[in-house]
Amino acid sequence: MGEKISSWVMENRNEVIVKEAVDAFLDENRSACSCERCRLDLVALVLNSLKPKYVVTELGRILTNLNLAGNQSKADILGAIISANEIVKKKPRH
Repeated sequence: MGEKISSWVMENRNEVIVKEAVDAFLDENRSACSCERCRLDLVALVLNSLKPKYVVTELGRILTNLNLAGNQSKADILGAIISANEIVKKKPRH
């Protein structure tokens, strides 16, 4: 109760994880366009296909990060990135 309300921050942990995963995917897959527009299109498509993981507390962040570090979560995110990349490759918007 001692914390100020302004110190509370809500974030979607999937957004952080997906951005990192998309960057890693683009670094490893030179055939994918890595311009900022295509990168952001990838991130948006992936996030829209995944359930958001909103957290407010540090404990929530830690527990969610542990869950997102699991093999199934990593596979789900990579699968979503691959699917999104196919969409972006077919119709790049740059």
